[in-house]
Amino acid sequence: MPIGEFGVVCVMLVDHQALMRQTISFLLASELDITIVAEAADGVKALGLAHDIKPNLVIMNLMTPKLDGLRVTELLHKQKLVDHVLLFCQDNRPTLVRRALDSGAKGYLVTSALQRNLVTAIHTVCRGEIFVSTISDRNNNVGTRR
Repeated sequence: MPIGEFGVVCVMLVDHQALMRQTISFLLASELDITIVAEAADGVKALGLAHDIKPNLVIMNLMTPKLDGLRVTELLHKQKLVDHVLLFCQDNRPTLVRRALDSGAKGYLVTSALQRNLVTAIHTVCRGEIFVSTISDRNNNVGTRR
């Protein structure tokens, strides 16, 4: 797993809502191997921060303003600024999930599944595997693949 200094996954959060960024930070606060190193409220700011910080993982809302999560993901990978991207959104349409993975994201979470699946998703994508979580996760239907 490509990780930062001291074996810690360095994460950048991207969401236009400060409350969502705070919620994700809270969910990850007790994880000793995961640390938040940056936050951005839009896609343009996320690209700039990624240039400066080079996080291991970006956790990003698919519907970010100024530059959407799909385009940001493509640019992050094209410019080799990040090891992994984990996208989240309220929408779980299979076509959107496929577009997210095609853009270079290694994981996709439906927003309602963040609390239950975020830490597992982070560890999964940092191992180089794909993690997809949808609304059907209420029935524990979570998929991972290499």
